[in-house]
Amino acid sequence: MSGADDRTARRPTDAADAAVAVGAETLVDVLAELATHGFAGSFTAREPGDGAPTGSAQVSCGSCATAFPAAEFQVEYERRLEGASDAADLMFVAAGRCPGCGEGGSLTLTYGPNASIADAAVLEALDVHRASAAPLQD
Repeated sequence: MSGADDRTARRPTDAADAAVAVGAETLVDVLAELATHGFAGSFTAREPGDGAPTGSAQVSCGSCATAFPAAEFQVEYERRLEGASDAADLMFVAAGRCPGCGEGGSLTLTYGPNASIADAAVLEALDVHRASAAPLQD
């Protein structure tokens, strides 16, 4: 192969490939993996005071709209991600089930310097000590 052919062979084929560091997982990869293991739903963080008791970080279920204290969200699986081009793009993905309807889903939070007030409050309230960070098994 000539030098020009070598450069072409190593060039990413699309913009998505170029935006991901070698060996890195994307949020899309993690969410797809969770969906195949029964966590296809979604949860969102709610700020303390956003329809929640004062000082209580809340999680809201995307399936049944139940809002519950973040401390009650039982995290079964967690994964931390960072941006390929900006290490300050820090994300935390937690998988668990809604105490209202039982739907399995994922809760995606930012943390670090770019975290929202809601995300930081929910992340602080979560108990992740029993959660697995290992790849999910079929």
